Amino acid sequence: MIDITTSQQLQEFCDKHRNVPRLALDTEFIREKTYYPVLALIQVAVQPGQPVLIDPLEIDLKPLLELLADPAIQKVVHAGRQDMEIFLNLMGELPTNVFDTQVASAMLGFGEQIGYAALIQRTCQVELGKGARFTDWLSRPLHETQLDYARNDVRYLLQAHDYLQKQIEQLGRAEWVEDELAHLYTLDQFVEAPEDLWLKVKRWNTVHPRDYVVLQGLAAWRDAEARRQDRPVRNILSDEAMIELSRTAKLDASSLQSKRFAHGGLIRRFGDVLIEIHRAARAKPKSEWPVGPRPPIVSGKAEKLAEFAWLLVQDIAQDQQMTPTSLIGKRDLVQLVDRLLRGKEPDQDLELWRKELLVAPMRDLLSGQMALRIRNGAIEWFKAPQ
Repeated sequence: MIDITTSQQLQEFCDKHRNVPRLALDTEFIREKTYYPVLALIQVAVQPGQPVLIDPLEIDLKPLLELLADPAIQKVVHAGRQDMEIFLNLMGELPTNVFDTQVASAMLGFGEQIGYAALIQRTCQVELGKGARFTDWLSRPLHETQLDYARNDVRYLLQAHDYLQKQIEQLGRAEWVEDELAHLYTLDQFVEAPEDLWLKVKRWNTVHPRDYVVLQGLAAWRDAEARRQDRPVRNILSDEAMIELSRTAKLDASSLQSKRFAHGGLIRRFGDVLIEIHRAARAKPKSEWPVGPRPPIVSGKAEKLAEFAWLLVQDIAQDQQMTPTSLIGKRDLVQLVDRLLRGKEPDQDLELWRKELLVAPMRDLLSGQMALRIRNGAIEWFKAPQ
């Protein structure tokens, strides 16, 4: 059975645990037929091994949302981005003080995106079954195997959190993890500006730059209409249709009817709107056209040296018991090398802990003060003779 199914039960649970230092949190949801994910089940645990299931379908979630907004209570999640998106929609703000075990694991060398089952196996020596991953969580009643699967999502999460926290403290990486989480769980990482939504359309980069302005207008309208109807955006207008419309020089009733995707229902509901969006976009002066993202221009020298510098990154990561890509991605490394070659400071978006690990040895390498040699089949870095 689901543990909490009434508003009174939830209020009593939240009142009892209003002063807990942390809680484990997970959700089950369905989003195939709606714009917003439909919350179907909430799993929490305030003590290791004591999962509690909350049925959100018929109750007032306000007491729980108040706990999630309390900065004194740490919310422990695993790969919690989609969970946070759900609560952002419910609360109008993100839950505060979030600890993501997947993010922390990456900082400890567990790999960039370790799965929950693998994390629990490694930290708690418990093997979780695959169970009911493809359950329709909105159906009622849920049978016990489904509920047990859901409970397992938080049953061991606080125990894993204890393990990770101990490792973080032993390695002196608390600030690293805090900085990474602060960057990933800020509002601007979740909210997209309407004028940027065209960049999410598949194959947007196959469109001529002069047609970006049409794609931009269509994408903003599609998103607003999908929100209004609470339907997936591609159920309003497919990406293929968006691309085709953006490539059309002039759109009118006749040219719209000639499109393969333009069935009668679409034309009746949205024909006039699409024509007007197209016309307004084409009327915009070039100064108002959007520009596609362009990768930073880096020198060929930087690209070549970055390949060499990657060996140093690998060794630094090994020393820090991390995976190299958790330390810095290869594209970011090319940009870092390029900036250092130009005598510039690293990009301001590079977190402080990454700067502390990378910048000084990279400067030494690029200035010729550091070299490598092979000894006993292994790379050794040493101060180069001047």
